[in-house]
Amino acid sequence: MTRSPCPQAQPHRFASAKALVWGFCFLSSFAAPLVHADDMSPREIKDRLNKIFYWHLSDELKLSPKQESEVISTLESLQKKREEALKMRESALAELRKLSKDAGLEKTRPHLQKYLLSLETLAGLDREEFNSLKLALGEELLGRFYIIRDDVTTRVRKALRK
Repeated sequence: MTRSPCPQAQPHRFASAKALVWGFCFLSSFAAPLVHADDMSPREIKDRLNKIFYWHLSDELKLSPKQESEVISTLESLQKKREEALKMRESALAELRKLSKDAGLEKTRPHLQKYLLSLETLAGLDREEFNSLKLALGEELLGRFYIIRDDVTTRVRKALRK
């Protein structure tokens, strides 16, 4: 059995999220000629951004491994449900677009009901997210979670506009 050069060091699941993000940025600058965003599917780009967000979130909130696992599981599960609700909304909207301008209520109503159901589902998912994360993080960290997520979302949107 070999001894660790630093006996008081604790094994960690992840290195500092900031170090990982900076390391990723540093390595990706060298790999940029080899791998372009054009070579990645939108899903792969989204997954990569989500992983970076999770690392940043875990580091900023100093989450335990259990909290980190609960938060990521909750966010990923709810994101899948959101995507389904958004597809339903887009489908209803596409059907409404197909109708003529003088379509009657009997033709419009089913699509409007489907659209409303998707909106209600989305609102319910926001409440479910709030309640699930409140249990996993507590109120103090939950407030910081929403601030961090808003900051990251704002930065990504600004970067995409350029």
